[in-house]
Amino acid sequence: MNTQAILEQFQDSIIQIETPFASGSGFYLEAYQLILTNSHVVSGLKEVVISSKDKQRREAVVVYDDPKYDLAFIKTEPLKIKQALNLSTTPVHDGDRVVAIGHPYGLNYTATEGIVSKAARLQGELEYIQIDAAINPGNSG
Repeated sequence: MNTQAILEQFQDSIIQIETPFASGSGFYLEAYQLILTNSHVVSGLKEVVISSKDKQRREAVVVYDDPKYDLAFIKTEPLKIKQALNLSTTPVHDGDRVVAIGHPYGLNYTATEGIVSKAARLQGELEYIQIDAAINPGNSG
C-alpha cells in the first residue's frame, strides 16, 4: 500500500493533541477507547484538547503518563472511525518500511516515510526501534 493510501485509510485515527505549551499527535485505539501518544506531548498535564479529521475540539483526560518510557494514554469518549488502528505483535526487522503520520508544526495530516534503521537499538536499559522517517515538532505521538 502506498503512503497516500495509508494516509487516506487511517487519517481519522490520527489525533491532534493541544496543550497550553505545544501540540502533538497521537493515534486512537478503538478497542481501548484510548489515544496513545508520547509523555513529552502531554508534559505531566491531567487534561488536553484533542481533535481529528471529523471530530471537533474537545477536552480529554490523561490517564497514564510515563516519562521514563515517553508513553502516555489519553481517555476519550468513544470515537466513531472508519478504519481502526490495532497494535501488532508482528516482529519489526531492519529495513522494514515505516510511515509516520501526524500534525507537525500544526500542519494537519502530514506523512513522512522511511525505513527501520535498527529494529532493536539499546540505550541504557531501554530498547527502542530506530527509524529514519522525519519526525518534526508536533509529529510526536
